[in-house]
Amino acid sequence: MHRDYARATPVFDAGAVARGARDTVGGLFSLLSVLVMFPGMNAPGAASRFSHARSGLCAVWFHWLRVLVALLLFGFASSAMAAVCYVWNAGPAGASSYTLSTQTTAGFQNCDPFYGNANDGGIYSDAGQGTSDIPSSTGDGSKLTIDTNAVLPEDVVVFTPSSTTTQTQWTFKLFGSDGSSRDLVINRERGGPAISGISPSSRPSATGGSVTITGNNFVNNATVTFGGTAGTGVTVVSPTQVNVTAPPHAVGTVDVVLTTSGGSAMATGAFTFLPLPVVTSVSPTQGSTGGGNSVTINGTNLSDVTDVRFGATSVAFTVTGPGSITTTSPGGTGTVDITVTSPGGTSATGAADQFTYIPGPTVSSISPTTGPAAGGTSVTITGANFTAASTVAFGSTAATSVTFMNSTTLNATAPAGTGTADVRVTTANGTSPIVSGDVFTYIGAPTITSISPTNGPGGGGTNVTINGTGFTGATAVTFGGAAATTFNVTSSTSMTAQAPAGTGTVDIRVTTPGGTTAMSAADQFTYVGAPTVTSISPAAGPTAGGTTVTINGTNLSNVSGVKFGATNAISFSAGTGTQLTAISPAGAAGVLDVTVTTPGGTSATGAGDRFTYVAAPTAAPVSVSVPFNSAAAPVNVDLSSGASAVTLVSVGTGPLHGQATVSSNTSLTYRPTAGYSGGDSFTYTLTNVGGTSTAGTVTVTVGTPTITYSPPSTVQASVGALYSSTALAVASGGSTPYSYSITTGHLPQGLTLDSNGTLHGTPTSVDVQDITVTATDNATPGGPYSATSGTIRITTVAPTIAFSTTSLTAVPSGTAYNRSVTASGGTAPYSYSIVGGSLPPGVTLNTATGAITGDLKNVGSFAFTLQAKDANQFPAQVVLTLQVTAPVLAVTTTALTDAAVGTSYTQTLTASGGVTPYTFTATGLPSGLSVTGNAISGTPTQTGTFTVVVRMTDSTAGVGAPYFVDKTLSLTVNASPMTLSPSTLTTPIAGQGYTQTLSASGGTAPYRYTVTSGTLPAGLTLDPATGILSGTPTSTGASNFTVTATDSSTGPGTPLTVAKAFAFTITGQVASAPAVQTQTLSNAPVRIRATANAVGAPFTRLPSPRRRKAVRRSWKGRTSSTRRRRTPTAT
Repeated sequence: MHRDYARATPVFDAGAVARGARDTVGGLFSLLSVLVMFPGMNAPGAASRFSHARSGLCAVWFHWLRVLVALLLFGFASSAMAAVCYVWNAGPAGASSYTLSTQTTAGFQNCDPFYGNANDGGIYSDAGQGTSDIPSSTGDGSKLTIDTNAVLPEDVVVFTPSSTTTQTQWTFKLFGSDGSSRDLVINRERGGPAISGISPSSRPSATGGSVTITGNNFVNNATVTFGGTAGTGVTVVSPTQVNVTAPPHAVGTVDVVLTTSGGSAMATGAFTFLPLPVVTSVSPTQGSTGGGNSVTINGTNLSDVTDVRFGATSVAFTVTGPGSITTTSPGGTGTVDITVTSPGGTSATGAADQFTYIPGPTVSSISPTTGPAAGGTSVTITGANFTAASTVAFGSTAATSVTFMNSTTLNATAPAGTGTADVRVTTANGTSPIVSGDVFTYIGAPTITSISPTNGPGGGGTNVTINGTGFTGATAVTFGGAAATTFNVTSSTSMTAQAPAGTGTVDIRVTTPGGTTAMSAADQFTYVGAPTVTSISPAAGPTAGGTTVTINGTNLSNVSGVKFGATNAISFSAGTGTQLTAISPAGAAGVLDVTVTTPGGTSATGAGDRFTYVAAPTAAPVSVSVPFNSAAAPVNVDLSSGASAVTLVSVGTGPLHGQATVSSNTSLTYRPTAGYSGGDSFTYTLTNVGGTSTAGTVTVTVGTPTITYSPPSTVQASVGALYSSTALAVASGGSTPYSYSITTGHLPQGLTLDSNGTLHGTPTSVDVQDITVTATDNATPGGPYSATSGTIRITTVAPTIAFSTTSLTAVPSGTAYNRSVTASGGTAPYSYSIVGGSLPPGVTLNTATGAITGDLKNVGSFAFTLQAKDANQFPAQVVLTLQVTAPVLAVTTTALTDAAVGTSYTQTLTASGGVTPYTFTATGLPSGLSVTGNAISGTPTQTGTFTVVVRMTDSTAGVGAPYFVDKTLSLTVNASPMTLSPSTLTTPIAGQGYTQTLSASGGTAPYRYTVTSGTLPAGLTLDPATGILSGTPTSTGASNFTVTATDSSTGPGTPLTVAKAFAFTITGQVASAPAVQTQTLSNAPVRIRATANAVGAPFTRLPSPRRRKAVRRSWKGRTSSTRRRRTPTAT
């Protein structure tokens, strides 16, 4: 009987035990039950926690294990037999390796059999069964087993093995209530260790170090190896922790093995021996005792460095690579080792890592301690440890220059700056520390914002107030570089100074320890000097005064007076400093000085200030004679009268018979009215700077004309031709217009002389006449005036007829010719004719127009004489030659289209030039093609690319005929694709006649047909010329063959072929025969030929399966039955 309990604490039912004992017949072996009880197992979830512990997944550390061993022994008895109970003995050997305690439970009133609940962590055993394992509370992975059946006493005894014992078996003696005894053996099996963690996971390879290993099933006497090397100081702190010291070991990752009596555990690649960092060099190897030097450390294994030290001083650093570190040296003295520390340890010291501190420069004082903000102050620096390569900085700005005096003295020029700055000296050994004695103060330069007054006399003495900033401690005041007579600083923003003597505009500048004020418009002071006159304009004027004079010079500001000689100017302007204007007073003719007075004095006299008073000029009477019809004749007047040169001549009262003109202001011209002769007059005035004269008179005498008339002595005109000429209208010297008239003789018939001298008209006959002509001018008064020519001969002659061309351009044969040769010079219309030679064949002359037209078909030189007559029948001839040259021929077909073998082809040929019709021939054509008319045509029979020379011959006649032109073209004949039909063949039937025609197309006929693969069915043949497949198949079965058709083309890539594969299966003919009818007497024998007229042979004779049965002869569609002996069956 089994019971399951929900709690770990066993409960015993004594009544049930008794009942079980009474009901049991025969002897029963005892049942052993061991219950494992842990603290807290009665709590909710305890069963689950215990289950986890058994599986090795529970992390809870159990302090002790209680093993409850209950022993209940049932003996063989009758139903009234009492239970036999066993109890523990006092204690077996090895009691120090365990503890026993007894729990008495009220429920244990009888020796009840007990079955522990496996789910609650107990164990049980039926008779004949082994017991379950019980995990040990030591945490070392061991387990307990009981190797005998047992019974429970009324007391519950708890067995707890010692956590430090190495004992693995305990034997207890059980004593029964019936006097019997039994051994109870408890075995402890050790579990193997397991490693779950190693901390730290690395140590220096050179020294090793302490390591903590966590896991489970750790027991005393454990050993640990690191990469095969044993660790030292192994301490089993608990079943889950071991402390050990890793040994020194070669660099690298190793396995950690922990070994106990229960076995070994390995953590593969779980521990690393780290390399020791090495310093191979440092740069630089020395630096300032004050520190601050940038130092590069070179070496190996530097990637994981955690500390850098100069001697004992730790410094900040930067790892720049696996072999490089940068840092800044701290302050120090002497020679120290630079060491680096990483997880692999601290680098060994040696000469390569040594850094030497060298005393750096120090500054004790500077002089001076102040200077202008603009820089430039020469400062003497006193201190120690200066070198020739020393640099100096004022704050963060380098000195402009540095001069090394000795190891304790430097001279430096301050750069620009503001405020205060520490003057520090830097050498290769460092930079001087900041001290109170190195402070340099920048003093800002003074500024001037205004002055008052802004001017003063050149002799100086003006007290000037200067406003601005930074005047405290002023050491000098200058006016344009000249020191002020005195100055006084009243505040940092105001001071006074007395101007020294000077000239012009100058800048006032103030100097303080901070520098000198910059120049600007605000500091300018103007010295007012005595005025000077350098020039005046104009330098002359009328004696009446009123001339506005511009006076140029210096110091012409604040003008208080201007004089012309001793007379004040009527008025004057204040002046701009270099110029002013004044209006001259009246004065006597002559020269005097213009002077200017200002607060600076009166200008000295000189050549530049001279002003001349000028009197007005006198216009004297003038007489002048001019030619008839003169152009502008000059009139000479005296321009030198008066005290100054005349600047203007003016016409007063103008002339009556001409025109007086002033040119260039100072010259006169007179031009008489055209055609006038006689006397004339006009008045004039002269003007200079002194004024204008009274009017003077100019008397003019205009002379009479001289007529000049010299026409040509001969004039010629053509009969019938319109003539017009002004050759006789050439009179000159008088007053135009002129009139012309015939004095003696008369003109040829048809000509007229107009009064304007034009000779015109159309002569009607050939004639010669002599005449004289008089030319008369139009002069008034006093005229007119005339002149008569000498003898003039007028001749009228026959016309000169000219042709538009005297030569003809050569033209090639075949050209449509059109050229007009026209006449001129006579009286139109003209008529044309050929009076000699002949025109080329096909060309005609239009007698009315002179056009020569037609088609040139003959080559040659054709000379002819062309005559033209005008309307008056005056003739003219010209000999012309028309050269007809060879025609310009061209085949204009540019390319031939491709052809294909066996395909009809046509290519039209074209040409130009010459005379049609054209004749075409060609060479190099492939076979099958020829030229017919103007085309290449035919059906090519060979492939390839052919060079074809096409020749065109035109129809030109004459010299050199016939004419032709050749053109080379390329013709490609491609292989024409062939086809073979039909695509499939009808299937033959064995024994039946068969015919099928295979037909090729494309390529060039005729074709040849052959079987090129496989074989024809027996009984069939292929005609190679016709492609007919015929015959009677003699057998059945599958047949596969290929037929190839080959054409007759030639050339590259030929002949052409086409192949087609065929397949069919030949079957026998289905047997059939017509019906056989016969008549016979009853029971009379009948002979029937079954195969008569039948098809589908051969036939097979099959015997009848039985006698006297109906023989059934079957043919297609019919059945005949009769009863015969031994009747065969035919199929």
